[in-house]
Amino acid sequence: MSRLRTALNRYVGMRQGLGYKYDGPARRLSEFVVFMEARGAETITTDLAMEWVTSMGRQPSWSIRLADVRCFAQHLAHFDPLTEVPPQATLCRRRGE
Repeated sequence: MSRLRTALNRYVGMRQGLGYKYDGPARRLSEFVVFMEARGAETITTDLAMEWVTSMGRQPSWSIRLADVRCFAQHLAHFDPLTEVPPQATLCRRRGE
C-alpha cells in the first residue's frame, strides 16, 4: 500500500469519525490516489492535482474534484511539508487558458 493510500485511509476514517458522510469525496480521492500511484508520485503537487481534476468530465465536476483534493492536501501538508495545496484560483486560470 502506498504512503498516499495509507494517508487517505486515515483521512477518510478521521472525517467519518467526526460524523461526516464522506462516501462521494472518499470515492473521488481514491481515484485521485490511483492516478498518483500510476505516476509513481508520493507527494501532491499543484500540477498533478490539476491534471487529475481536469482529466475527466467538465465543469462543475472540476470544482468538486478540486475541493476534495484541496482539503486532502491541506490535511497532508501538516505531515508532509512538500505537499502543495492547489489554490482555488487555479481552476479559473485553467478554464481561461
